[in-house]
Amino acid sequence: YNPSQWGGSNHPVNCVCAYLAKRLLEKLNRAGSKFEYSLPSEDEFQYACGKKHTTMKIDDYAWWGGNSEGEPHRVGLKWPNEFGLHDMMGNVQELCIATRTSPYGYANYDKKIDYYVLCGGHWSCGRLHCVPERRHVVCGGGTLYRCGIRLVARERFH
Repeated sequence: YNPSQWGGSNHPVNCVCAYLAKRLLEKLNRAGSKFEYSLPSEDEFQYACGKKHTTMKIDDYAWWGGNSEGEPHRVGLKWPNEFGLHDMMGNVQELCIATRTSPYGYANYDKKIDYYVLCGGHWSCGRLHCVPERRHVVCGGGTLYRCGIRLVARERFH
């Protein structure tokens, strides 16, 4: 199931909610592969963004409000970072696991609710949002129009 409004195998999936992300992860993890899949933590996301963006112009590495013409674009059209990852800070925001013990103060939120963090920028945001440090806390429900997911695969050891 692809909830995205923009089709095609090379477009990022948008309109994702935490519920759909959880269902996808459960399905993948039951499939019996040698990997275990998860959403990245906000710290993993920030690390995966790399440092290359600090030496490049934003238009070289991100789709954002100033160059996207109001919609997401196919993945891989902008320069990758030093890890070979595309669109880490633009195109769609990434749904990540909120680290409640982080310095951002999530520990003060209600512990009965799953909190997530939207990291990175998206196709209609301003340039200041297209940095790894930019985060938006969201609770587990609701579809997020400009939100996508990027999965972390960890090798299972038996």
